[in-house]
Amino acid sequence: MKSFHFTLRKFWAVKNILSLKNSQIKIRYLLIFSLITFILACRNDNSENVEKKNPLEDILKDLPDINQFQPKGQLIASFDCLVRTEDPEWLETFPDGIIPWVNIENPMEDIDMLMNKDQIVLSETQAILVIDYPVGEPIEIDIQTTNSGGFTLEEIVLITSREYIRVYQEDFETARIEMLNSKDTTLMDGIKTKGKYGIWGHGISELDLSSIETRMDSEGKVFIYLNVVS
Repeated sequence: MKSFHFTLRKFWAVKNILSLKNSQIKIRYLLIFSLITFILACRNDNSENVEKKNPLEDILKDLPDINQFQPKGQLIASFDCLVRTEDPEWLETFPDGIIPWVNIENPMEDIDMLMNKDQIVLSETQAILVIDYPVGEPIEIDIQTTNSGGFTLEEIVLITSREYIRVYQEDFETARIEMLNSKDTTLMDGIKTKGKYGIWGHGISELDLSSIETRMDSEGKVFIYLNVVS
């Protein structure tokens, strides 16, 4: 209502100015009126900027700094997760017939066509799998293989899928519990969950495993880091 009355006053002011017979005075008044209107508009914009808080500020400040997640140890080796395809739709995007990732949620759809899936990527029988995306803090998970020769690429892919599904499920369940015990009725706080692992930005269906790398620290611990794309 306030803006309506202000607009109405401007209308009558302009009408009165235009009714003046002296053209020079008319132009002078129009210029003065335009200047006053411009100044008032600028003041209103500034006041709105002061009063209104950018809703993205709270979201962005809560997101983890991905650059702070520095991998541990020295690099041993890295391996790409490449999947052959004959699907016409995929061939439009990848004419060479090679998809440069494996879907994390449903790896079995890709596993038969995973290139070098039987390759030993780590000769150790125990390792620490690191999930650092998209979570609030890196998650270190002890894994082992019954294969005396070590971990194959296929095994790492399947373990990665299993652990991601578990992490997402636990995060969802703890977020739901927190939601029920608080006044907040939403599951998401901005784009970061209130769950155990603080998952942000992406559902598990959006995640693909592009490559892995193995590393060893000074104590002889072996880590497996994942290059996850979304």
